[in-house]
Amino acid sequence: MKGLCVICDKLGPLTRDHVPPRGVAAAEPFLLRRLADLISADSVQDDSPRRGFQSPDFPSLCPECNGKRLGTEFDPALITLASECAAWVRAASDLGLRFQSGIVADIRVGRVIRSVVGHLLAAEERTARFKPPARGTMQEAMRRCFLDTSVAWPTDLHVYCWPYNSSDVVIVRGFGISRVLGRTHGPIVGDVLKFFPLAFWVTQESAAVTGYPLVDLAAFVDTSLDAVKRIELPLQRIPSALWPERPRDQEVILMHRERSYVAKRTRRERAV
Repeated sequence: MKGLCVICDKLGPLTRDHVPPRGVAAAEPFLLRRLADLISADSVQDDSPRRGFQSPDFPSLCPECNGKRLGTEFDPALITLASECAAWVRAASDLGLRFQSGIVADIRVGRVIRSVVGHLLAAEERTARFKPPARGTMQEAMRRCFLDTSVAWPTDLHVYCWPYNSSDVVIVRGFGISRVLGRTHGPIVGDVLKFFPLAFWVTQESAAVTGYPLVDLAAFVDTSLDAVKRIELPLQRIPSALWPERPRDQEVILMHRERSYVAKRTRRERAV
């Protein structure tokens, strides 16, 4: 299969990128559905679920962006972080244990956030593979930081992270959420990627108004790609496993049906 790479725009063979990388996904089959169909009674489900194994994949990246940049340079740091967080999330959620502190991890932040950004950019289904996808200012900033690690990370490009305890993989591009009752705010628009044991939300707006202790990993970015930062991810007052794609009573959401996905495991559930 040939086309334009959705990240670097190189014309040539396209490879399938697994979102999230297979190193963090359960080795189990799943059914991939449109998230918008699952959460809305008014949606018209005009396509069948797509069967897959381990994690959803998209034929969207050139070999260099997929194999060299993501697979070799960035994904190992994300896989290490997920592995270190998994036992903590299970203990806090499944066993009901309460910890005085959160998850403390030494993170290669520059590599982790580029892994997250790269896989979100790759999650594109295109009918015209020889045309670049539509891009806004946030997507252009994500591409620039992914392709050139010497570029300073934009101060208005946030990569929020929090513990997530569910076997569902959730991918939502161009997601927006607003609070419409009480102290209103928003919309906060961005891309969401959730897989056990972590959730990520890339946005240009501050998410502090949500009231959740989300950690902005981008705030810890150093000029060195391999700089290690000790970061604490809170285990208390974190969002429900269904948030933000299933809003609270005072919130409303907007999403593009064709750019929202959820992969549900069809065998043993690993988490609630």
